[in-house]
Amino acid sequence: MKHSFWKHLQLTFLVLSFISFGNNVNSTHLVIGELYYEKTNQVTNEYLITLIYYRDCLPTYLGGGNPQSLAADDPAYISIFNGNTLFSIDSVASSSISLIPFSGTCSMGTTPNSCISKIEFKLTKILPPSNLPYKIYNQRCCFSEGINNVVDPETKGVTFTITVPPSIQNSAAIFKPVLGNYLCIHDKISLDHGAVDADGDSLTYEICTLPAGGSITDPKPSITQEPLWDTVALSPPYTTNKPMQQVSIHPFTGLLTINPIQVGNFLVTICCHEWRLGSLINTTRRAYLYKVNDCDIRFNAQIQCDTQVVSFSNHNQCLAVCNASRTVQFQNNSVGTANYFWDFGVPNTTTDTSTQAAPLYQYPASGYYTVQLIAEQNGCRDTSSEIIYVSDDTITAQFISDSLLCAGSVVNLMDQSSSAQDSIVQAFWYVSNALETSFSKGLISSFNFTQSGPALVREVVFNSKGCYATQEKYLELLLPGISAYGDTLVPQHSQITVYAQGGNAYAWSYVGVNWFQLGSSSFAINPSTEQTGLTHYIVSGFDGNGCFGSDTVLVTVTNSAYFWVPEAFTPNGDGLNDNLICKSSGYTLTDFQVYNRWGQLVYRTPDIYFRWQGDFLGKPLAMDSYYWMAHVENTEGKRELKKGSFVIVR
Repeated sequence: MKHSFWKHLQLTFLVLSFISFGNNVNSTHLVIGELYYEKTNQVTNEYLITLIYYRDCLPTYLGGGNPQSLAADDPAYISIFNGNTLFSIDSVASSSISLIPFSGTCSMGTTPNSCISKIEFKLTKILPPSNLPYKIYNQRCCFSEGINNVVDPETKGVTFTITVPPSIQNSAAIFKPVLGNYLCIHDKISLDHGAVDADGDSLTYEICTLPAGGSITDPKPSITQEPLWDTVALSPPYTTNKPMQQVSIHPFTGLLTINPIQVGNFLVTICCHEWRLGSLINTTRRAYLYKVNDCDIRFNAQIQCDTQVVSFSNHNQCLAVCNASRTVQFQNNSVGTANYFWDFGVPNTTTDTSTQAAPLYQYPASGYYTVQLIAEQNGCRDTSSEIIYVSDDTITAQFISDSLLCAGSVVNLMDQSSSAQDSIVQAFWYVSNALETSFSKGLISSFNFTQSGPALVREVVFNSKGCYATQEKYLELLLPGISAYGDTLVPQHSQITVYAQGGNAYAWSYVGVNWFQLGSSSFAINPSTEQTGLTHYIVSGFDGNGCFGSDTVLVTVTNSAYFWVPEAFTPNGDGLNDNLICKSSGYTLTDFQVYNRWGQLVYRTPDIYFRWQGDFLGKPLAMDSYYWMAHVENTEGKRELKKGSFVIVR
């Protein structure tokens, strides 16, 4: 609760993306945009896709949007790709247009020059089950001039995109409506950018990049090929994580805190990540262009709150402090004055006060208190009041994990924290290694990382009053030792054996047919006349540590015997086509030779699995044509000579 006096306030306007259309590159238009989907029928795989534009609808003589640009919004083009393949393009007419009521923190005693129009497009679509994701796109261009943290904003547009993950039931997280359309310099504000997820997935939030899209010449493209976009570049010193000088977001609640210290227009993009069983399945973006004005606030009283306690208590509590002495170190975020008076809220006493800027106070008993800070300047006062909880309780954060920690398998985390006078009611988990990150909440959690090695686990636990403690430790994930080998080509009616190692027992499978051979590390394959083409033979089992793992052998069954060497390769170290290889089906290699154009032997091997990097006597050979000969034996033991040529490309 806060009451501010003797303030002269001017309006500032929260804007998402002022976008130019047509030939008028200076017109303001798009204020905010969002794209999300809901699965409305689990049987038919029907989805309802929603695209929303919020537009500046002020008259042009007040700096509002270009009427032609507003009219051009309708219809919107929505493109859907299955994997990298175009699935559909729809021209979608608007389903509703409405005005957004004015709200804000700087509106006291003023009349806003504000008009925000919401236009909504809804598309019902059947998306058949697929092993590939569906990706949904819409693009609009361009931003207006005058954005402080965007490079050349008048040439940049935005791509709205969202993904339907493959093989699982999912509805996208939907951001809550946001109030607080106006920002004043030095007036700290927290805005709820949390989202609602119908599937109950864990949600995390971060300030992130915004995909660019569209162009000045094509501001409203109909996307027929999956776009390869750049991100909207920010001007130094602004970065993706710091698009404003003092801005942060709570990773578990989406509470965005801004303390504006510079007048101007600032683009901020928020990503909401959906996590299921420790894996990221979707990301929804929301972007805002905050316009900050000098509201001439003479001074401001503000008690600094703990954002984790604020989020945990749903904004009903500022602090929760548990220590043996019931001592609280208060912090002061007031501006414009150095004259303070604190009342720490202890009933039936007048000695619970201080005039220090950031006092330390010991409470006489556990309980809830209402703390008041009064800032004074030239006879004027501003008051900040906050509720806190103080206790001599002791909280200890502690957790255990499964005794067997294997990469590629689910690892369970179990809270064993304690609160001496209360109970632990919630735990938040952050797990990260070199390549993967997982967020979740709950007294029991789990994650599944494919990367072996150390993983940092951080747990934050809360008791029912909001006091919290943190524990961090590293868990070492073991890499399962199961591996398979024997990738090959084989003609029909020939037998080939594939092998595995590193396990105590193995199960072999392909195309739904399973064998289980205790202790067997090899499997003999007899391709029938129906088995042509590539087949994945999968071996799984437990290694010596007890970790379950699997690997795959690729066997290609051909209609007839053949021996193949590529016509070119590129030994340039980029990891693509760097080696000369051969592929053989029905032949045994006895000798393979490579000659240059002058007949000089530059490479020789009897190994059919050779991988030659195009070198001779330790030096790379020049880009040129080379000739090869292969002495082979067929399945009947007859010798044959194969030969051909190839080019080294550098």
